[in-house]
Amino acid sequence: MQTEEVLDQLAARASDAHERWYVGYHRRRYRFLLERVDALRAATGAPSSGEGLRILDVGPYLQTAVLRARYPEAIVNSAGQADPELDAGGSDHSNPGLEGRAGERHFEVDLNALDDPGRVPALPEHDIAVMAEVIEHLYSAPAVLAQIARWLRPGGHLVLQTPNAVALHKRLRILAGRSPCSVTDHGHIHEFMVGELTDAAAEAGFDVDGVWLRNYFERPGVGGRFWTAVGPVLPPKMRHGITLSLTKRS
Repeated sequence: MQTEEVLDQLAARASDAHERWYVGYHRRRYRFLLERVDALRAATGAPSSGEGLRILDVGPYLQTAVLRARYPEAIVNSAGQADPELDAGGSDHSNPGLEGRAGERHFEVDLNALDDPGRVPALPEHDIAVMAEVIEHLYSAPAVLAQIARWLRPGGHLVLQTPNAVALHKRLRILAGRSPCSVTDHGHIHEFMVGELTDAAAEAGFDVDGVWLRNYFERPGVGGRFWTAVGPVLPPKMRHGITLSLTKRS
């Protein structure tokens, strides 16, 4: 399926008001995520269907279903906790990222307990890992990135997405004497600046292949139109979202 077909299908399958909001808010981010995974898939020489690829989604949620629809012949496994995703704001629906196909597995692991080898399952090596809007919910970026590196083959890739800690709207909140995190930032333990995130990736054994800062969150109303208008002219370090493309060192 083409990207827009995949995203239309995702929107149609949304099971409640929260999922419908989430799909709309993150649609442009999902589109950019698939662009980055497409580029890595092409670099491996795999067909567009993903045949022969092993993909690992760390922190399964809606993007897991997106990956499975976009790459129907890939194995898309997941690792993390089976609870509804961390940002669900109290929603009690089942996690759609766990609905795997034949041959696919979910590996139950507490991503905040990776310093205890006895609690980390053995996983097969994967070609590509995705960790999208998860790392800001965790206590130790170096520990989780180092573990993801172990779940990748030598030369394997990680696409990482997370909010930008110093985006313009967060700077404005600080100037106004308010917290930089909004009421929608459920469960964010630590948000990152680009430099500290690339440093953590290097410490974990990754080379940084690409860094993108984008306003790809779909904000409603006047505020959304404002960010759409000013986004292209903002200095990159003030944009909302960070995407990294990383390669595990051999």
